[in-house]
Amino acid sequence: MKINVIGQHHPTGFGNHFSAFCGHLKKYAYLESEIFEYRLTDEASVEHLVQSATPRDINIWFYAFARPGTLLTRGQNVVWAIFEQDRLAPAYLNKLSRADLIWTPSS
Repeated sequence: MKINVIGQHHPTGFGNHFSAFCGHLKKYAYLESEIFEYRLTDEASVEHLVQSATPRDINIWFYAFARPGTLLTRGQNVVWAIFEQDRLAPAYLNKLSRADLIWTPSS
């Protein structure tokens, strides 16, 4: 099993959450060798994930998906749905409908 974390590092918004989450997850030494980061802005990196993921993997997405079909990645797909309002908008929810699990601070 691998834990694939997909997002991008930057100092604002979900990039900040992504960076902090990755940093804290890597503090668990017994998981360190099983954690892999993929940058949404690097299509080759995301394509590698799509091709190499196995059904036993956990894929944690910090985005509603970089491109159509990406959610078809093998394994359990978790979306960290960060949204700036108290409810997720219906159009946004439609993008998340194929996730196995959605984490959100919103309703």
